[in-house]
Amino acid sequence: QPIITINIKNFNEKFFEIFLLKNSSLNTKNLFIYNNNIYLNKYLIEEYNLQLFICFNHGYECQYIKYRYIPLIDFNYYQFHFKTIKKIYLDENLPVDSFITHIKIDYNQISYQQSLIINYKLLNDDIYYQFYINSKTGILRLAERLEYRIYTLDIQANIHLFNRRYSIETTIEIHVREINKYRPIFRNNTPTDLFQLPYQFEAYDYDQNKQTNGRITYHLWNCYNNCPFHIDPNNGILNLKKNQENFDRNIIYYLRIIVFDWGQPISFQSNLDIRIDLSSRLSKRSLQRTRAYSRRWRKKSTSLLLTTTSTTTMITELSKYFRFLYGQQ
Repeated sequence: QPIITINIKNFNEKFFEIFLLKNSSLNTKNLFIYNNNIYLNKYLIEEYNLQLFICFNHGYECQYIKYRYIPLIDFNYYQFHFKTIKKIYLDENLPVDSFITHIKIDYNQISYQQSLIINYKLLNDDIYYQFYINSKTGILRLAERLEYRIYTLDIQANIHLFNRRYSIETTIEIHVREINKYRPIFRNNTPTDLFQLPYQFEAYDYDQNKQTNGRITYHLWNCYNNCPFHIDPNNGILNLKKNQENFDRNIIYYLRIIVFDWGQPISFQSNLDIRIDLSSRLSKRSLQRTRAYSRRWRKKSTSLLLTTTSTTTMITELSKYFRFLYGQQ
């Protein structure tokens, strides 16, 4: 907001220079000239006696002006606000003291030479001690290692202009991206020999972000053309493909199951080698064992039945004998 604007009318020369003479009042040291405007560098309610030279044609022609001025400033004319800061995304392994962002203030009608002092402050630094801000420059840096989470920081700017003070606040969001740290692994009791299908493989990943680092996908590694098997990439269920009329169950298959995550910046994986035997020999052996067991059970039952029958007959005969004996007496 200039206190004086000098315009030259009815003159063909557009370029001119303004010089503040030394015989001006001492308090004019609080003024400065920028283009054709005179600004206050320090606001004081006092009288200014200006002795000016306005020169044209590179100083060959000059005009002397004397001006008396008492400032009256409308502070509502000054507007301050933070420059827009979008959401900030950082990796959780960011080194300490790393640059995060530069907090800046936007203002209008203020020349860079004016008496403007800005101090920045992080309001919730007692909670979010992982960050610190330079009070003079507004540069935000990392103080301690980050966690996988969202940080909401409240920033305050205290502004001192002339003899007035302003205070404005803003909020910024910092989203910390999880770094892929863990490898997906199969459960300890996962069998490597399969004699029937379907079978569901289970793996787990300790990374928290289940959309990327902790997201698991299953894959058959060494089963390509005309592969009779299929594994569901999401739930790990291994099964025979449909319409496998010519599938040879007498062949033993050796497969490798791959489980990998979708981690960033690098994906991790684990392998499991399995053996699949779907031949009927195992079923026949099981059936033979079942039939043999059934035969042994029938023999044992028959023997028990005969023993029970003989015992019952003997008891019946003894009853008859005792009745006959006592009847004669």
